[in-house]
Amino acid sequence: MTSLILEEPPFLMFSNLTPDVAAVFQNVRRLADEQRFREAAEQFLRFAGSYRTGGTAFDKLDPTLRESMLENAATLLPELQAGTGEELTVEQLQRITCPVRFVLGELTPDAFVDCTERLTRILPQAGVTRIPGAAHAVHIDQPELFVDAVRSAVLARA
Repeated sequence: MTSLILEEPPFLMFSNLTPDVAAVFQNVRRLADEQRFREAAEQFLRFAGSYRTGGTAFDKLDPTLRESMLENAATLLPELQAGTGEELTVEQLQRITCPVRFVLGELTPDAFVDCTERLTRILPQAGVTRIPGAAHAVHIDQPELFVDAVRSAVLARA
C-alpha cells in the first residue's frame, strides 16, 4: 500500500461514548429491534450529519438522496453493528507504515473528532485535512472540497 486516505473513521467510538451519543445509539438500537428500520436510520443519519454549530447536513440533502438513504436503511444498520474497531490493537495499527491522511469536517461533532485524534496518536505519519463547512459525511456535505482533498492527498501520497 502506498498511502491510505480515511474519511472520519469512527475508531473506538463505541468504547468512548459520551452520555448524549450513547443515548442516540441506544435509541437507534431500540428502533431497529422494533423493526422500525427507517426511523432508526433517520435518527443515526441526523446524528452523523449533525453540525457542532447546530442543525444537520441530513436536512440539506437533496430530497431524492435523502429518501434513497432511508429506503436503504436495512443496509446501513448492519454497518453500525460491525463495531468501531474495538477488536484492533495498537500494535496491529502501528503496522501501517505508509503515509496516512484523515479527511475531517470542520463542523463535525466532537465524538467523531475524538476518533480521528485517537488514530493520529497511534499513527504519527498521519496528517489531517479539515474541510470547511462539512460535518461527518464530508463527501456528501462538501463533495467538491472532499474530492480536492482526496486528489491532493493522492498526489502527495497522503
